[in-house]
Amino acid sequence: MCEYIYENGHKCDKKALKDSNYCSLHIPFEEGELLYGEKIKEIKEKAFQKKLEREITYFEGVYLYNALYNARISNLKNNKSIIFKDSHIKTLIIDNSEFAGVTLYNCTIENFIIFETTLKTLLIQHSIIFGANILKVRFYTSIYIRDSQIKYIMMNSFEHVKEKDKENSSEGEYEERYHIYGRVELFNLQGVRKIGINSRYPLLKKFLEEKGIKISEVTKKHAKARILVISSVKFDENPRFKRQVRILIKYFSGQLLMENLSIPGHVQMIRIKLPEFVHIVIYNNLVFKRVHFYSDITWNLTVLPNLTAELTVYGYILIEDCCFNNPYIEEIFYRLARINWEKSGDNEKADIYYYHEMVARRKQKIERYLMHLPVKFRLPQFRIKNHLKLNKMRRKIKCEEKHEKLFTS
Repeated sequence: MCEYIYENGHKCDKKALKDSNYCSLHIPFEEGELLYGEKIKEIKEKAFQKKLEREITYFEGVYLYNALYNARISNLKNNKSIIFKDSHIKTLIIDNSEFAGVTLYNCTIENFIIFETTLKTLLIQHSIIFGANILKVRFYTSIYIRDSQIKYIMMNSFEHVKEKDKENSSEGEYEERYHIYGRVELFNLQGVRKIGINSRYPLLKKFLEEKGIKISEVTKKHAKARILVISSVKFDENPRFKRQVRILIKYFSGQLLMENLSIPGHVQMIRIKLPEFVHIVIYNNLVFKRVHFYSDITWNLTVLPNLTAELTVYGYILIEDCCFNNPYIEEIFYRLARINWEKSGDNEKADIYYYHEMVARRKQKIERYLMHLPVKFRLPQFRIKNHLKLNKMRRKIKCEEKHEKLFTS
C-alpha cells in the first residue's frame, strides 16, 4: 500500500507502484522518472482521470505534469469544490468548467491557468506559483490570492455575477455578507514581478496552443467586480525589473483600493473609477491614460483630503486625456503632477499642470457661484436701490438748504 500519510493521519489506501512506496499520484517526479522514465507521465494521467470520472475532487500530496499529460480539468460540471493541497504540479489548466470553487493550498505550481469557467470562490493561499492566469472567469462570491509567492499575475475579463438565490433572499442577510460578495483581493504576496489586470499577453495564446488548447480571444471584455484590493504586496527588487511596469490596470469596473505598497517600478492605469490609495510609495512613474475619474460625496469627504499624504511618487505623474466628474478631484491630481514635475526640474510640464490646476479651481468657484447665484444677485440690487434713495434724499436736503440761504440773504 501507498505510504503517503494525509494531514488527518490516515494513510493512502491505493496500491503502491512496483519498486516504490507510493501510488501513481503520490510518487515524486524524480523517483517516478528514475523507475519508469517517460512512461510515468501516462501512468499519472490515467490515475488522475479515473479520480475525476469518479467525481473525486480532493487531491492532497499529488505530483502532476503538464496539460499534455492531463493535468487539466476541462468541460467538467460539479457541485463540489476542486481542492489541491500540498501538491506539486508542472502546469494546471482548468477550462470550460463549472464548480462550487477552486482551492490551491500550500501547492507548488509552475503555471496555473483558469479560463472560461464559472465558480463561486477561487482561493490561492500559502502556495508557490510562477505564473497565475485568470481569464474569462465568472464568480459568484470572491477571488482571494493571499499569503503566497507568485511571480506573475494576469487577470483578464473576470466578472462578478449575482446568484439567483441571493437576489431572492432577504435584504438583511445579504447586507451582512455584502463585504464578501464581488471582492477580488491580492494580499500579502511575495516576490511579485508584475500584476496585470486586462493586460495583453500574446505569448499566452501560443502557450495554450502548444498544450493543445485553442482560444480565440484573451483580452476583450472589461473586468467587473465590486472592489479590487491590492494590499501588502512585496515586489521583486531585482534591478532587471526596476524600470518595468509592475502594476497595469485597464478597463476595470469597480472600486480600486491599493494599500501598504512599495512599488519599485512603473504603475499604469487606464479607465478606472473610485481609486483609493493608502500608504502607497512608487519609486518610479505613475501614468494615467484615458482614465475616467469618478467620485461621490463620501469619497470627496473621506479619501480626497488625505490623498496627497497617502500617495508618494518619486518619479513623475503623467495625466493624459483624463476626465473628471468634479473639479475637486481634478485639482488634487493635477497638483500632485505639478509638484512632481517641479521637483524633477521640468518647469514647462509643471506650468502645464499648474494651468490645469487653476482651471479646476476656477470650475469650483463657478460651481459655488452658480449654487448661490439667486442670493448673491439680489442682495446687491437692494443695496443699490437703498443707495439711490439716500442720494435722492441728500440732494433734496442740499437743495432746500441752498434755497433757504438765498431767501435769507
